[in-house]
Amino acid sequence: MLQTSSADVQSSGATSVAQVLQTIPQLGSFNSLQQPLANSSEVAVNRPNLRSLPGFNTGSGSTTLVLMNGHRLVGMGVTSTTPDPDVIPPGVLERLEIVPDGGSAIYGSDAVAGVLNFVTIKRFDGVKVDGSYGFADNYYAWDANATVGRDWGSGSIFLSYNYAKTDDLLGRDRDYIKQFPNANGFTQLSCEPGNIEALAGQFAVPRGGVRGVNGGAVNQCDSSDFATVYPKSQRHSAFAGLTQELTDKLTMELTAYYTNRKTFVQTGPFRATQVIFPTFFAGTAASMGIPGVSSPFSPFNFGGIVNGRPVFVPGNNNAIDLIQQADFAIGPNNAQHTNLELDTWGTTANFRYDVDGNFRLNLFGNYGQSTTTRINTALNTRALQNAIAAGLFNPYNVTTSNPAAVGIITNFEEYGRSRQRMVNFRAVLDGDLFELPAGAAKIAVGAEYTNENFNSARGQAVPGSLFSTAPAQLVGTTVVAPAQPGVFRFDVSRNVKSLFGELVAPILGGDSGVDLTVSAAGRYDHYSDVGSTFNPRFGATFRPVEWVSFRGAWGKSFNAPGLADFEQADVNTLFILTGQAAAFFAPPAALVAAGKYPAYNGGLIVATRGNAPNIRPQKAKTWTVGVDVEPPVVPGLRLSATYYNISYTNLIGLAPFESPAILYRDFGNLITIAPSQALLNQALANADIISQGSPPIPASGTYAYIDARKRNLGDFKLDGIDFSVNYRMTAGFGEVFFNSAGTYELNRKGSNTPGGVFIDRLSANTNRFRARTTLGAEVGPVLGQITWNYSQGYDLDPPVGFVPQTHVSSFSTFDLFFKFDVPGDSPITRDLAFTLNVNNLFDQDPPEYRGPNQILGQQGIANGLTIGRFIKFGVSKKF
Repeated sequence: MLQTSSADVQSSGATSVAQVLQTIPQLGSFNSLQQPLANSSEVAVNRPNLRSLPGFNTGSGSTTLVLMNGHRLVGMGVTSTTPDPDVIPPGVLERLEIVPDGGSAIYGSDAVAGVLNFVTIKRFDGVKVDGSYGFADNYYAWDANATVGRDWGSGSIFLSYNYAKTDDLLGRDRDYIKQFPNANGFTQLSCEPGNIEALAGQFAVPRGGVRGVNGGAVNQCDSSDFATVYPKSQRHSAFAGLTQELTDKLTMELTAYYTNRKTFVQTGPFRATQVIFPTFFAGTAASMGIPGVSSPFSPFNFGGIVNGRPVFVPGNNNAIDLIQQADFAIGPNNAQHTNLELDTWGTTANFRYDVDGNFRLNLFGNYGQSTTTRINTALNTRALQNAIAAGLFNPYNVTTSNPAAVGIITNFEEYGRSRQRMVNFRAVLDGDLFELPAGAAKIAVGAEYTNENFNSARGQAVPGSLFSTAPAQLVGTTVVAPAQPGVFRFDVSRNVKSLFGELVAPILGGDSGVDLTVSAAGRYDHYSDVGSTFNPRFGATFRPVEWVSFRGAWGKSFNAPGLADFEQADVNTLFILTGQAAAFFAPPAALVAAGKYPAYNGGLIVATRGNAPNIRPQKAKTWTVGVDVEPPVVPGLRLSATYYNISYTNLIGLAPFESPAILYRDFGNLITIAPSQALLNQALANADIISQGSPPIPASGTYAYIDARKRNLGDFKLDGIDFSVNYRMTAGFGEVFFNSAGTYELNRKGSNTPGGVFIDRLSANTNRFRARTTLGAEVGPVLGQITWNYSQGYDLDPPVGFVPQTHVSSFSTFDLFFKFDVPGDSPITRDLAFTLNVNNLFDQDPPEYRGPNQILGQQGIANGLTIGRFIKFGVSKKF
């Protein structure tokens, strides 16, 4: 078990539990910025991911179980059903217990990679206030916490409140956040002013050239400039606890929490692309199956190639040459943005009864509910196309468009809201079962019942008409936006009934100095929707001498699909991509050259997102062996190493839709080249939303169909070594300490289909080694330390970028921490402390990455993310 204490939290400079998780090498957020992916429709919460297992940002469930004081927390997020530990105020966190091993035999679902148990304080007496303010270039963050309580010996009551606020950081604020040119040598073409692209090449005319809409040079822009790197947010949290010994045998513990967090993320102006041809050509285009919209504004025709570049000039109306794509931007630099709000509360009760001085009966009750709302501004593409055709919107000069029409086009949103509820009851009886020569054999048996509900509403809507049909919107007598139905609603529930038990027996021990303890655990879970499962676990600890111990464990674990993973709980979205958007999702040139795919012909690329039917639980086998050494020749030194091995099947996730090179290389089974008209018609019929483009979808003009729905993708295997070194010694001036912990992956491989061929996932595109090392000293009232965070670099396969990149560098940051406990026993100086944190002391930039990144505020970097050098001052006082 790994532990992070409240002192470790303070020294990290964290103002939230989510930031604490950035300091743990076994978590995927290590040496990066843990944050809600507010611009992702899949995950909108801070959820930890032990071992960086795949499916983290796609499945609604999680392979890392999060507990608070041993209790499950209610799920949160729009399409995720896992808790957000950030709801726990950091001021009440006593320690974080990390069990990086499968634990379903004890805890049930989700404990595939391990368990995080956030342990809060149980008692408090007095009043404590603390706060901090931190800043970096163009950024600030501050928080304040107050805890008040009373301890009367047989019991205690306390209440803690925390407020935290962070500024937002945009791509333009950091030079390492930038968009690199794509395969065509351009960055972003949907700018203001915009560009036009020659599409006629698919009809035997040279195509692919780009020209500014003003007929001049290409107008490029960087889509990361006004995109959020770290979001603006504010959080209110409250936590209360009551402990009371009711009798000499009965103790009661009650807790309650409430958190409200609001987050704002912007991604820049609205960006759009439309295939355009003159009005008089509309009939011909329709007869040829060319998807697009006619425009009376079309001022340019393809005038031929001059010096290797296409020239767009007014000219004779020679039919095919009139087909162009217009790329343009609409609105101010924060027009496209997301407002995300999380509101959650819960309460737990624990009654512990001493049955007979040996056995104890624990009765647990737990209730929680959450509401997550995500509102993302969007363009009404149907209204945009209607306005272009009616001459109300000029894609070649957006500023001359009809203001009322622009208002209708931009008065649109992607809405998501989930309300989740969880009820949980447990009864556990534990005590000494019988005596062995080496000690008592201990047993624990129990039963558990859980009920979960997921109620959500998702879809595209006109603001103010989320749950009813919005009437058609007109400019004069022209219908710009047709009637828009309200969002889709989903409601799914489940209940889980469980029986479990654990036996721990000391086989050897006593005066011999040799200890051997074995354990066995098992748990049966019956789900009302996905059936039953039984998961055992066996373990042993052997200590041949007092200062060395060996340990090992083997078990089975599972992760049930989250309620949001079911087919009936999501919207089926269809994308009809053209022009630059389609070219982004075309196969890489290397695979075309190798004969894997035909050359992209400029046609449509159609994709479906949503949940596939019949998603099944993920199942895993895990085992570990480890050794702990405390050599007597070096007092104060502790060494530890653990080998871990995880093998699980039925991985729930999404194919890497955002990385076409990997998608085409590894997930060809989800791609249909030259799809039939029947397949395209079926995809269109199944669509709840058409997010981009518009029907019809002619098979003759379609290059590929991608089934990118969430599903059971295949199998996965991972093994590696965790290590830690801890040393503390007393010197003449005080104490010196050294701590280092990290993880090194040996193998990571997966198959893309159940039972398929395993593909190496570690030799490229994946970080193998991560470590955190601290050196410090305590001298009287002063504590100082420096911490090194290290993430190893890795190769890229296939290479990325217009100028090919084959390697991502390592990333190292250094953090300083000082604490001064003011000496003296006066009312002012007693329990008064000041702290100073300097994170990323040397202002190190993250490693460069020239490939695409769908998160606009994280373009240009990989293998870590930082806000730069961050300086924070803190003060704490207890009365």
